Amino acid sequence: MSLLLGLRVDGAPLIGPTNFEWADLCEELLGVRPQEGQLQGTVVKLSWLTQHFSQLNNHDGDVQQLQRFTRAWILIFIGGVLFVDKSSSKVSLRYLQFLRDFGQ
Repeated sequence: MSLLLGLRVDGAPLIGPTNFEWADLCEELLGVRPQEGQLQGTVVKLSWLTQHFSQLNNHDGDVQQLQRFTRAWILIFIGGVLFVDKSSSKVSLRYLQFLRDFGQ
């Protein structure tokens, strides 16, 4: 992990709260709220993320849109490459809380 992401692997663990309204967090940090059936507990379907963030539209210098797109693609990378679950179709939104200040 240290080589891939440049993250420290020693020291205190990265932890955070788990009492979020996950759909609200998605809407706040990604600008889109998951539809019914796309969000199950703390995980969202990767297909939903790729549907909404498959390509970056003309952002016209909109920094907030770029940040949202980047957060979504980091989640897709985490769920589809780094920490793949058995189905390879979902990613935990617990990672999203740590991307709140990304790009700020």
